[in-house]
Amino acid sequence: LHLRAIFPSNPIDIHRQRRKEVATHWKLLHPINLQPTIVLGDFNTASGPCTRFVTDYVVQQNADAACKQQAISKFSSVFGKKRHTTCRWKFLKFHYDHIFVDELWWNVKNAHVPKTGASDHYPAVAMLIPVSSSL
Repeated sequence: LHLRAIFPSNPIDIHRQRRKEVATHWKLLHPINLQPTIVLGDFNTASGPCTRFVTDYVVQQNADAACKQQAISKFSSVFGKKRHTTCRWKFLKFHYDHIFVDELWWNVKNAHVPKTGASDHYPAVAMLIPVSSSL
């Protein structure tokens, strides 16, 4: 995902606009059909309705039609509660770039933001391990 920046958008309504963008992209994933899923990108916001949309979204799906067992997908940030500056500009010390993983499929081995690269954002990097491999 790459959500719109505050300008040239309507700054007064930016959170609603971004949440609508995430919801629109989310429709492409639904139904996720129990596939390993990672949602990442430049959300152009540290937090707010669009990031909460991802972390609050819980998918209940039929994991095994024969057994009628339900699986619950819950997305969480690979950074947990920690905040890492991903914007290169000194006056914008924000965590704009996010990586959300489905806890049903992924364990996070580590996550960091190396202060490198030529972009206006530093890269957000995560090492993920499939849940079945970590048992």
